[in-house]
Amino acid sequence: MVTRRDPARTGVYAGRVVGLATGGLAVLAVLDRRGSYVRLVELLLGTPSTPAGPLAALRASLGLDPTTVVTVWLWTTALAVVAARYGICYVVGSLVGVVYDRLDGGSVRVVALLVAPIAALDATQVALDTGSRWLAVGHVLVWAAFVPVFGWLERRTTGEDRDGPVRLGDHESNDRSDGAGSETDGPDD
Repeated sequence: MVTRRDPARTGVYAGRVVGLATGGLAVLAVLDRRGSYVRLVELLLGTPSTPAGPLAALRASLGLDPTTVVTVWLWTTALAVVAARYGICYVVGSLVGVVYDRLDGGSVRVVALLVAPIAALDATQVALDTGSRWLAVGHVLVWAAFVPVFGWLERRTTGEDRDGPVRLGDHESNDRSDGAGSETDGPDD
């Protein structure tokens, strides 16, 4: 059995949590801006009262109701945003774990220092995109939650013995599970 400590995997798990939470906030942002979004889609697709939009001919040829198209488009966008947030946070979480491991980080403060600029950039992007300070603060709080989640997962994995592949350098060359060691392991009696 090998004790396996993999901060990159820990970062992936914590990143998933952040991805789902920020994805939920992104859905709130899409729903909050629903009126302007609906007007934009109606402008493109046309409505019964104003049927002349760039994509109105396509909608009319398919026989689609404008309200249905707007609703489907809105929820498809919301789901795409959740998937994108989840994927981005998955990768960023993994990268935070890799850097944490590379710095031989023994403290969660290292994770906090790594996550702080990420949270600031994400919040800035959200504030510029949505114009909402509350959503930006929500993103900062979610990224701040990454730190204790990472710490909890890291503590949980360091105490477990798990079977599985070992990375090079993670075990002693004379510490073999089959009991066979080097012929010169120690003095003979």
